[in-house]
Amino acid sequence: MAQIAFIDPGLRDCGISIFSHEEGGELIAAHFVSAPRHPRNQHPLTAKAVCAQLLYYPLDKIVIERMEIRANRKDAWDDIIDLSIVTGCIIERSGLGDVGLLRPSKWTKGREKPISWRQGRARLDTDELRILDDAVQGLSTGDAAEVLDAVCMGLYYLHRL
Repeated sequence: MAQIAFIDPGLRDCGISIFSHEEGGELIAAHFVSAPRHPRNQHPLTAKAVCAQLLYYPLDKIVIERMEIRANRKDAWDDIIDLSIVTGCIIERSGLGDVGLLRPSKWTKGREKPISWRQGRARLDTDELRILDDAVQGLSTGDAAEVLDAVCMGLYYLHRL
């Protein structure tokens, strides 16, 4: 069965969700990945940590969240450059030719992310909720948000959100 990964990249911490790649696809797995800190070589380490998780799944596509600058975040240019490098490293290391980018404003439909997270949780069945809850158990609110973003990206992409 073909599977698709959704990745919410961060400079060091990333959320990953894996769905079956079909209309209304089922959530198969969710992960939080945190790469070791490195003062000069963070981008490839983050990509390596993400791709190490992806090796366990027969993926035919990955979709990565594309960062957007909001009017109140003018200081985020450096973050965009760094996240672009992380995204490029993930794409290169994954070896997959079918890669998509998804804007947060698209999958949230312009709403605040916590509203989308609540709606996303409401769209998961009992088994999928268990997968999500297991993935975020013990994580800080910020770290759990990475996983929730990745799951909601998948729900949106597969027409479930």
